[in-house]
Amino acid sequence: MPQDSDIKVAVLATGTELLSGELLDSNSRDIARLLGAIGLRLSRVVTVGDWLGDIADELADLAERFDLVLVTGGLGPTE
Repeated sequence: MPQDSDIKVAVLATGTELLSGELLDSNSRDIARLLGAIGLRLSRVVTVGDWLGDIADELADLAERFDLVLVTGGLGPTE
């Protein structure tokens, strides 16, 4: 079992509104702070639009490279 500091953590943020700059990605910022409070370091944040294929591809890639992948997004529809 890896030590907390050895755990590689990534966030996948979904939302076309994030890519367009319409909204800021405050979720990833907050997740980074919470992870730090429990001794984990966020290694990567990736943002993709609301397209199912893009989300699935990025999630598969991150899952192969990181020990923990957190996904965050809005409540609206995904195309």
